[in-house]
Amino acid sequence: MGCAANNVLDSNANLNLKIQAVFNNLKYSIQYQRSGWPE
Repeated sequence: MGCAANNVLDSNANLNLKIQAVFNNLKYSIQYQRSGWPE
């Protein structure tokens, strides 16, 4: 039981990290595009 619970927690943590990374990439690319467009 303990091992299975730990595996679930680990996968949730990995998923959260991946989601955070995707959001950071989106925010960065949006800022980059905004600063890249000529006014």
